[in-house]
Amino acid sequence: MEMGEAAGSFADFQSLGRILYLHTQLTTHDGAAIVDSNCFVDESDVPPIDTWFYFDDENANLFCWIPKKFETIMQAAIDVEMMGSYHWLDKAGPFTHKAIVTAMAL
Repeated sequence: MEMGEAAGSFADFQSLGRILYLHTQLTTHDGAAIVDSNCFVDESDVPPIDTWFYFDDENANLFCWIPKKFETIMQAAIDVEMMGSYHWLDKAGPFTHKAIVTAMAL
């Protein structure tokens, strides 16, 4: 890839994974998400640190890149987490999602 060349299209990023955000102040520490995700998330319901790419201090939201390979187990955590702290960005904020992914491709 040449300097200044686009890294990929929006569709390319969507085929590789999804952006998740977690409201970090909403957790029960009950262990349900860690069990159902096969330890993908930790005891505080947080995805692995190497998936993090942005923290919104104002709203306490942690943004994570979840590779396609781990979407199913992340969804298992979402399905049992009762506080509503997890959100797929492409479902909760599609315009923001497209802006972030487009910026990542530059």
